Amino acid sequence: MKKSLFTAFSVVSLIILTLCNSPRKPIIPGDIWYDTDQHPINAHGGGILYYGGTYYWFGEYKKGETWKLKKIQNWECFRCDAGGVSCYSSKNLTDWKFEGIALKPETRDSSSDLYIGKVIERPKVIYN
Repeated sequence: MKKSLFTAFSVVSLIILTLCNSPRKPIIPGDIWYDTDQHPINAHGGGILYYGGTYYWFGEYKKGETWKLKKIQNWECFRCDAGGVSCYSSKNLTDWKFEGIALKPETRDSSSDLYIGKVIERPKVIYN
């Protein structure tokens, strides 16, 4: 009994020491998360897809000046030009590499759903 209790204690201690000395970065809600190039992750309203041992994070890419939308008066509606849909990849959910813009915005045709002045609300990506 003492030997099995000692073994169990040793295993638990080893797991705790391993986790405490792990090089993984903590995930802190509310903090700015940076990609592997030390740029803030830009994937608003994003979703994550897992395929082949890699996580892929897709979201709306926003860049540029922010302005208040004047035609909406009952709440503060601020906007920023949509820069398409960005993609990041990660093997461990803490280190994210910017893979580029997966879906480019439309810069000329204001009737397009991908026009820079519109919102790409929570883009969805599926694997087929």
